[in-house]
Amino acid sequence: MLDRLISTKAVKTIALVGISKNSGKTTLLNGILRLKPQLKWAVMSTGLDGETQDRLFKTPKPRVLLPQDSLFCADTPCLEGHGSKVSILGGESFSGRKLWYLKAEEELETEITGPSNVREQIRTAKAMQALGAKKVLIDGSLDRKSIAFEDSVQAIILCIGASYGTGEEIVQEIKRLNLMIGIPALPVSVSMYRRLKESDVLMYQKGGRWHSSEVESLINREDETRNILATKPDAIYIPTGYTSMLHARMYPVLKAYGGDIIFRHPQCLALTKAELEQLRLHCRIHCLIPFRVKLFALNPWAVGKSPQDANRFRALIRESCPDQQFIDIMELHHE
Repeated sequence: MLDRLISTKAVKTIALVGISKNSGKTTLLNGILRLKPQLKWAVMSTGLDGETQDRLFKTPKPRVLLPQDSLFCADTPCLEGHGSKVSILGGESFSGRKLWYLKAEEELETEITGPSNVREQIRTAKAMQALGAKKVLIDGSLDRKSIAFEDSVQAIILCIGASYGTGEEIVQEIKRLNLMIGIPALPVSVSMYRRLKESDVLMYQKGGRWHSSEVESLINREDETRNILATKPDAIYIPTGYTSMLHARMYPVLKAYGGDIIFRHPQCLALTKAELEQLRLHCRIHCLIPFRVKLFALNPWAVGKSPQDANRFRALIRESCPDQQFIDIMELHHE
């Protein structure tokens, strides 16, 4: 399952994201690199990963273990700490911070980093591909403004950690995420896709033509949105987040409309599982960029939990979600 995903030639950029801290992303990243060390990998992070200790909880963290010839993005202290073990392939300044594109001249334990801005993260991934990387692994985040939810990422592996909460809370979150994964992409021309994606305002379609509104956010603009929906447009495009707070006020209006509603990405829908089901029951929900989760990865270990707890966690998740395939991060770690 994992081997097939990373061997697929069409998948050149893979993002690893977790539903909480300590979800096992770095352990998974190391397992992937170990599984196919012969590939010309590049790795980067949307934060800082591979440090020896969690900065908040002071618990040990795994280092990033790179095969020889891998490329990675690092800051200046990391570069200086490696000396002749790395070659400098280039460097750029991002928001006043100097970052380097490095090549591991031998197997390497390291930290990795990357820019904090999504546009710059995309540029970094493309730069490392231009430097010879065949595949880019991104240690990312579950955030609607994350690079993981851009069209430049072909696959997402979603890490489910036992530290998220109770077993039942995790099961409900997996089911909520599956609802979002099931939201279909809008079939639209390339030019229209770009126009919608670049829009910062609510747009609506009437008579086959798209029109821009003056509504930049639904917050405190409910009246203007109601007026647009009252004209019964063929479809509306909402470029911003749609939260539970907005849903409580807007749902009756959207239910009465009952038409096509398009969001930039399913992650823009910051709703509970019940709210998602409610909205999808009465409206046809689409997205521009689909939630490209190709695998779920379980991390059954959590701080303060026993091996028995981990075994119960594995069993609960697999029994509660029998139609979902999971890989086990810790089993991959010990292969």
